[in-house]
Amino acid sequence: MTVVRPVAFYAPLKSPNHPLPSGDRTMARLLMKAFGRAGFAPQLASELRTLDKTGDRQRQEGLRQESTEEASRLIAHYEGLPDEQRPCLWFTYHVYYKAPDWIGPQVADALGIPYVVAEGSRAAKRAGGPWALGHEGAEAALDRAGAILVMTAHDREALEAGRPQHQALIDFPPFIDVQDWPGSSARSDDEADPCLLTVAMMREGDKLASYRILAAALHNLRHLPWTLDVVGDGEARHKVERLFAPLAPRVRLHGRIDSKADLKALY
Repeated sequence: MTVVRPVAFYAPLKSPNHPLPSGDRTMARLLMKAFGRAGFAPQLASELRTLDKTGDRQRQEGLRQESTEEASRLIAHYEGLPDEQRPCLWFTYHVYYKAPDWIGPQVADALGIPYVVAEGSRAAKRAGGPWALGHEGAEAALDRAGAILVMTAHDREALEAGRPQHQALIDFPPFIDVQDWPGSSARSDDEADPCLLTVAMMREGDKLASYRILAAALHNLRHLPWTLDVVGDGEARHKVERLFAPLAPRVRLHGRIDSKADLKALY
């Protein structure tokens, strides 16, 4: 009888159970699904979110303390299990200075199991300043990792520069589960006008800035034939709507679409 070994999975930036959709939540869910298909039993080890958006030293200290307490609880729990029910690996998705992993390294050390990170990011410039403690925690976790799955070329240079001798860096581009999506349908190549599509969250910061760039670019292309479908929602939706209002009716805003079949129809 084949024993399915558990894998302890943790996402300090955003749990796969978080109620708000995002790329991080989707990627965490896909990684857990991938472990299952590879013959392991992924188990979400903790829901503790260590994200500090504002650079609050006191908050970081509190999160570090909570993480230490959580690690102690998990160690006691795992050590009370039979060997075959203990995790054979601790896997953390997305570690960086705003969302360090203070739990995984402690548990991995106590259990004597490998510690692996996917999408780890190093940022030496954060060694000082408001995120110094988070940076310290992220660097310690990344140093501890036996392997880091590098999901973006942007991260690789800093990861390579800071790589300990024992550590493997493995290119691991983001992916989707094609079985989640309906089969492709034939689309006519004879359509007169180019059909553009953007699917993105509508929130302040980089996302809204990207919408501004897109609206400005399309404003300069009004003399050309095109249409744009926009799928997304969030607290900045009204601002996005105002950005594209001068381009109506060539821009159609669909809001949030959860149905993959409905979303696929726009591709």
